[in-house]
Amino acid sequence: MHSPKEAIEGCLFPLTVPVAELCPRCSKTGFGEDFFCPICSGYGRIQSERKFSLSIPPRVKHGTKIRLSMEDIGLRNVYLNVMVSIDPSLEEKGLKGGE
Repeated sequence: MHSPKEAIEGCLFPLTVPVAELCPRCSKTGFGEDFFCPICSGYGRIQSERKFSLSIPPRVKHGTKIRLSMEDIGLRNVYLNVMVSIDPSLEEKGLKGGE
């Protein structure tokens, strides 16, 4: 939850996104020396997380959709679609974006 001041002035919102990455040990083959790779269990990929900050513009309106490219964290042709939801208590105080 961010403050009313951040809702008015904009802010950076920290996000963690789960991603599948190439296995660092077998380089996507899924195999080790003679059997399945012990790191990825033969899948060639491992589950990981990427952290970054989403820039929320000042006075953003409730329901605003933001499409964010994941290329900055190494994911090509992948986008994160975010819909902004304004807390009703901010709206009641006249702090809703665009007002």
